[in-house]
Amino acid sequence: MKIICIGRNYSEHAKELGNEAPKEPLFFLKPDSAILPKRVPFYIPEFTNDLHFEIELLVKINKVGKHIEERFAHNYYDKIGLGIDFTARDLQQECKSKGLPWEKAKAFDGSAVIGKEFIDKSEFESVQDISFSLNKNGEQVQLGNSKDMIFTIDLTLGKVSATEVGVLSFYGTSYTNIGIISSNSSTNNSIKVNSVKIQSLGVGSNSTSDVEIGVIDTTSAQNNMIDVKIRDNVLSESYGVNTISKINIGRITGGSSASNNKITVSTGSITNKIIGVNATSIINVGYVGDGASNNTINVTTGNIY
Repeated sequence: MKIICIGRNYSEHAKELGNEAPKEPLFFLKPDSAILPKRVPFYIPEFTNDLHFEIELLVKINKVGKHIEERFAHNYYDKIGLGIDFTARDLQQECKSKGLPWEKAKAFDGSAVIGKEFIDKSEFESVQDISFSLNKNGEQVQLGNSKDMIFTIDLTLGKVSATEVGVLSFYGTSYTNIGIISSNSSTNNSIKVNSVKIQSLGVGSNSTSDVEIGVIDTTSAQNNMIDVKIRDNVLSESYGVNTISKINIGRITGGSSASNNKITVSTGSITNKIIGVNATSIINVGYVGDGASNNTINVTTGNIY
C-alpha cells in the first residue's frame, strides 16, 4: 500500500513551522511499514526528543488512474477517515537545515496511525467542509476543518501522477501548537516483553553492540511497570578498537523523581562479550537511578558473564 501525504496544506500550520505557504501541493510518501498495526501500542522512538502528532483527514483511493483532471478526481476516492501523522520534529529540522531528505523523521515504523472507521463520502454534504478533532486523555488538543485546506482534495489528486486502489492520502494538519509527546516525563506506562532469545553483534573500530529491553529514560518516571520475560539467553558481543557492548534490561532513569515503579525481569543467562583495545562492557538489569524511592524490582536470571 502506498501512503501519499500532503505537506503544508493549511496556512496556519505552515506559519507555525516558519514555512511559506506553498504555491503547489507538497507531497511526501510513507512506506506501508509506517502503518501502526491494529491493537499494537505506539512507543516513542528512542532517536527523538521532540515527537509531534498531527490529526489528519485520510482519503481512500478506490480506482486506478493517471494524470487525473481535477473535475474528474471525485470519481477516484470513495471514503474519508482520520489518522495521525507522527513526526520526529528535531530530526526533520536537522535534515532540512542540511538540505537533506527527511524521511527518517516521517517514515519510521508506526508513524502512520489509521483510524478504525472510514465513512462513505456521500454522507458528507461537502468533503471540503468536514470538521475533525483529536482528544488526548479526554481533552481536545486539535481541531480542524477541511475548508481551511490550501489545496482541495480533488486538486491534489489531480496533481498525483498515478493512483492505485487502496492508496491512502494524508491531507495535513490545520492545528497550530501541534501535539508534542514529551520524553521528559513518563507516568502510568506499561512495557511487556516476551521473547525467546536476543542477540546483538558489533564488529569493527568504534563499534557498539547495544541491547536495550524494557527501558524508560526520562527526567521524571512514576507509576510505570516493566515486565520482561526472555526464555533463553541474552547475548551482546563487540569486537574491535574502542568498542562498547551494553545490555540494559528493565531500566528506569528519572533521578529523585523516579518513584512507585515496578520492574520484573526473568531471563536465562546473560552474556556480554568484548574483545579489543579500550573495550567497555556495561550490564544493567533491574536498574533504577540514584535518589529513586518506593520502587519494586524483581530479577531472576541464569548466569551472568
